Amino acid sequence: MSYDGKERRADRKAAREQKHEDKKDGMTNKEAREDKHEMKKEDREKWKEEGHDLGGDCKEFASMSLDDVETITEVAVATGIAVM
Repeated sequence: MSYDGKERRADRKAAREQKHEDKKDGMTNKEAREDKHEMKKEDREKWKEEGHDLGGDCKEFASMSLDDVETITEVAVATGIAVM
């Protein structure tokens, strides 16, 4: 997945930080908020263009997590056997 949740959260954080900078630079709160929302809108469009949607990404995350749990369990079992 080229545009995962961490990258999307970073983009949203950048939009919030930009809003604060805009206000410091003299924009009104309304203008800064509209600018932030425009950045978030572009972020959502990019996310959707890459074929993401909340349901599909959640399902993919859940299946990846299950694989990780199985791997962790295998390592824990192997480590437990090695300690014995």
